[in-house]
Amino acid sequence: MLKPVLRDDLLEELPSASTGLGATEMRMLELIASGYANVNPLFHLQSLRQTRIFNEIEHGYLLDGLAFGPRPAIAGLDEELRTLGRDNLRDRHTALLRSRLSLTEFGRDVVAHNEDFSRHNPIDRWVGRYAPDQRPAVALCADANQAVKGGSMRRLILTTDGSGAGCINGAGLADLPIVLQPLLVWRPPLSQTQLSGYFAARTAQKEALFWQYATPARWIERAGGKDLGLVDFCARFDEIELWIDPDPNAQLTLVWLLDFFARTRAIG
Repeated sequence: MLKPVLRDDLLEELPSASTGLGATEMRMLELIASGYANVNPLFHLQSLRQTRIFNEIEHGYLLDGLAFGPRPAIAGLDEELRTLGRDNLRDRHTALLRSRLSLTEFGRDVVAHNEDFSRHNPIDRWVGRYAPDQRPAVALCADANQAVKGGSMRRLILTTDGSGAGCINGAGLADLPIVLQPLLVWRPPLSQTQLSGYFAARTAQKEALFWQYATPARWIERAGGKDLGLVDFCARFDEIELWIDPDPNAQLTLVWLLDFFARTRAIG
């Protein structure tokens, strides 16, 4: 179901206000602090780790960031990982298995919430659309037992880039891309009424204050979604991806979108 993935997992991967780390990074530090020196339990014991957004390969990338920044939180990660390409999965796997992990003094301070990791180390990872060397776009999967309207429809991409949406559509990367481009920066803030109505079904909203505004109407009509609210429209698909740009308006749109999904019981 979409709601638990968003609320319980994806939102928790946003950087913590106190540590600058997401839930998976923080949980791995906590496990290392409790004596888990090998990578296997960190990667494979989900019941122990209690997070589920990233796969095994991506967990390794997270460890790279925790160990090889200007002020590392982890010691003992195999040094060969500094120079291995991210696509060299076989050698990376071998190097990870050689690693014997422990926390640095700084890492212990982060676990104790006395230090903010992001104040001392660069963070170049976004939730949503991704750089070529980073993890895949976030995928939100519907409940496998939930009936999906429009049987041929399966994959929906929500993006903040109109030209990118055209490329996605032309390349057939999704059944449908949707462009979300509310104007949230460099202008007066939207009213509460405008915010509440943006993702709702079309009634009296001005065109630019309705979520379908930036997407070609023929795409929406092809999916039978004209004037629907975003929740009802998403129910026609069983997989949704967020491809979000790093500019301020797009990132603010992402935060708003995740909050909307988390608060909308109808999407559960």
